[in-house]
Amino acid sequence: SVVAAAIEAVGAVVGTGSSVVGAIDLLLPWSLIVVAYAVLASRYLPRHRRHPALLGASLVTLLSWTTALVALLTDAFVGTATVANDAGSVDWGDLRAPAVGAVVAVAAWAIVWRRARNLQRSTLTTAYVLVMVTGGMLAVALGSVVALSDGLTWALGDRSGGALQHFEDAFGAAATILVGAFVWAHHRDVLGEATIRRRPELLRVQEYITVAAAVVATAVGASAVLAAGFDFLAGGSIVRDVVSRTDDVLPAVALLVVGAIAWSNTWSQLQDAANSSSSGKPGPVDPPPVLAGIATPPVVVETQGPTVPEKASPTRRIYLASMTIVATLVAFLALVQTGLAGVRALLDSDTSALEILGVVAMPLAVLLVATVIAIVHGRQWVRDRGSPVATRGSFPRRIVLVGPAHDQIVEELAAITGADVELHVRDDGVGLPWQTASVASSLHDVEHDQVLILAESRTVSVIPLTPA
Repeated sequence: SVVAAAIEAVGAVVGTGSSVVGAIDLLLPWSLIVVAYAVLASRYLPRHRRHPALLGASLVTLLSWTTALVALLTDAFVGTATVANDAGSVDWGDLRAPAVGAVVAVAAWAIVWRRARNLQRSTLTTAYVLVMVTGGMLAVALGSVVALSDGLTWALGDRSGGALQHFEDAFGAAATILVGAFVWAHHRDVLGEATIRRRPELLRVQEYITVAAAVVATAVGASAVLAAGFDFLAGGSIVRDVVSRTDDVLPAVALLVVGAIAWSNTWSQLQDAANSSSSGKPGPVDPPPVLAGIATPPVVVETQGPTVPEKASPTRRIYLASMTIVATLVAFLALVQTGLAGVRALLDSDTSALEILGVVAMPLAVLLVATVIAIVHGRQWVRDRGSPVATRGSFPRRIVLVGPAHDQIVEELAAITGADVELHVRDDGVGLPWQTASVASSLHDVEHDQVLILAESRTVSVIPLTPA
């Protein structure tokens, strides 16, 4: 039911005729059940099992309130536009159902999300927050494409049917932009500036997936626009049927504009991070406390800035290599298709040079766009290869901390070591305060996959563990 509701919501946003109210009817009962489950889970589940339970509950309730709020805002925009254009009467009582749904869903989400946030920050929590950041950005981008496409079509294309009918999808798109922007801003704030400055690999994965999606959107839009331009030069269908052909091109223009803006903003931030991290030098950490039974040579660990320089990040290198290789392959295939289509057209004695351009318009456009993408990413890949490859070192894969409470130790240690980190708070209050850099230094070159770090009154013990 939850999956069906999500499909209904997405369909309503993109204008496929799905009912948002139907999605609310499916999601609201589940939200109330999930709240009860979250309350019970936070009380009776073991601490290490609460994260997936509460984060899953947060996801369901977030889908519920965003769907309900999009429905409410869409109906409000439609009603306001109807009244403003004297297009008929509006029964504002119809807004009661989505308004009640939105209030109930927001309350359910607030209860569940507050309990989830009160738990110790973990890698799973960071991953969830990054997924929500990406989802909010995707909603804003999708809504922007729909709204801009409708606006361009109204300004330059077919205006038949009236403004209300023409902008029917744009009202839902505007609501989606507002809700998506809130989801993005809230979870970005939850992520925290400290995490953003530290730039763990999870954050980089999210950002490079985002920029890859922006590149694909820009490439699709640019290819369509270029193909239409070649078709126009060849005297193709855009000359014979201006209105319908323009209406086909303008959505591609909207996709190109939104994709280019998203790519430019994200890529410039990534380049700034690469340039700043490559110029900084990490400093030595404070010596660790006395450790029982283990030698701990000093290790240089950067805790205030990125744990790994941007240009040495494996995520960045995978992104650049993948985009270069994929774009090169696409360009090669487009070149083959352009050549074959051109040869067939040349063999036809009745085909002129301009008509040949029209025949190869789409593969030629794809060839040009893919070539540009391959060159841009390939050059950056070559420039970055001078930086040393980042390695996790020989840190353990699983770290169990037992000691005093600490707000950031789990997230910071996971970012430095790449390990799964757990913190168990001692009820007796005994234990030296945690120092992230010192703990990370003590774990470097430990040969065991799992370790227990026990904070005692005067020492911090590193105890190797063997799975049962």
